[in-house]
Amino acid sequence: MDMKPVLAILPPKLRESTEGLRTGALEELRLRAGRPPTAVLDGKECILPGCAEAVTSRMLEEIVSAATNRSCYSAEASLREGYVTLPGGHRIGVTGKAVTENGQVKTLRYITSLNIRVAHEVKGC
Repeated sequence: MDMKPVLAILPPKLRESTEGLRTGALEELRLRAGRPPTAVLDGKECILPGCAEAVTSRMLEEIVSAATNRSCYSAEASLREGYVTLPGGHRIGVTGKAVTENGQVKTLRYITSLNIRVAHEVKGC
């Protein structure tokens, strides 16, 4: 699994903590405003080692900005669906306040959490 696209969008502290995890065991990174960042490893959620400080709204916005190559507008269609895709098949689930128009989601504002799903091979399916 190529983690480079995921690592490239993370702030330095999160990147360092994530690089130390066992390759292949990481399934998801869960980043929720006001809570410490967590990782799902082999189906179990744990706080990222060395990263007990709470995730900030600003941090979430910066990650989404990096994931969209600093152009959230160009990724607005997928953001309306609640995700952004990274190279290699990694996906970022995005939650926040939906701005609607005529009953349709127009965009997301005030991002509150990100769930970065790491692409991996599932043998035997």
